[in-house]
Amino acid sequence: EETLFVPVDLPKGDYSYYSVDLPGFGGSEGKKFNSRAENFADKRESLEFMVELFKVFGFNPGNKVSLFGYDLGGAIALSSCMHRTLGKCISSVVAFHPTWTDSV
Repeated sequence: EETLFVPVDLPKGDYSYYSVDLPGFGGSEGKKFNSRAENFADKRESLEFMVELFKVFGFNPGNKVSLFGYDLGGAIALSSCMHRTLGKCISSVVAFHPTWTDSV
């Protein structure tokens, strides 16, 4: 399954910016997550995706990331903060119009 990682043209500095096209959404191939933003009860698939994404980009407690997410992306960003491993690698989150519940 291929997911598109597109560098975003934002102000230069000591930062890298990425826009992630989730599997099965936008132009990415692959199976969509079973959950949709309107019924976001099962976070396992999206969190497994985020764990793999963090590994690919080398995000870790010494190389933290800030997340911005809209709708389903906002829910995934918030869920990632609560994850036992991912949460240690996140310095900040902007969740724009997230559809999120606290149940897993």
